[in-house]
Amino acid sequence: MAFRVKSGRALTIANGGTTTNSIEIDQYEYFALAFPAAFTGVSVSIQGSYDNSTFVTINGVTITPVTSEAVPITGTDRESISAFRFIKFVSASAEGAARSLTFYMG
Repeated sequence: MAFRVKSGRALTIANGGTTTNSIEIDQYEYFALAFPAAFTGVSVSIQGSYDNSTFVTINGVTITPVTSEAVPITGTDRESISAFRFIKFVSASAEGAARSLTFYMG
């Protein structure tokens, strides 16, 4: 089955920060994350939550950013994040300015 985008949302990492705002994903099953050209982190991990309050790092799920492109989240990574109602993305290093990532869901 082909991935068809049903929704996209901008997620922001603040200047000097590492973590995006959260997003609810429980109505979707396919995901991709697009990185801006100025993104400086070398990897991104994902945190999950059932209540949008207490977040835990999802072990073994790491995305390697490709700037100016969308990176699909597939296989066991997709299965792992689908266990949570809310997720956040965490850059491996602080960003030098505010960064807007786009999260696509289908």
